[in-house]
Amino acid sequence: MQGQVDSGTSNRIADEWSVAQAIEAGDTVRSLLEHPGWELVMGLVDAARADGMARLINANRPLEQAEYAQKLAVLDGMAFPADVATTVIESAELAVRRSKEVAALEAAATEGS
Repeated sequence: MQGQVDSGTSNRIADEWSVAQAIEAGDTVRSLLEHPGWELVMGLVDAARADGMARLINANRPLEQAEYAQKLAVLDGMAFPADVATTVIESAELAVRRSKEVAALEAAATEGS
């Protein structure tokens, strides 16, 4: 299951983590994603989500709007761990880019002095 960037998680990381923490977290999450257990767990979650979506689509009776929305929210929420992982990695990559930019600016300022 491929995650999407979650803006709430992204904002929390930006507000609460240092650049070093974001980079370290990115390395840690990449390691987690490479672990066979992650693929196993997310494969089961993805299968459960697909089954739930099929049941929702093929319901024997029309669902009330609130019931449909609640069931859909549960199914969408199953992707949240993958979304968080994707967000942490993207935040780490952004922190690395910013660190390189700051280092380049500092080097340019030092050379110009």
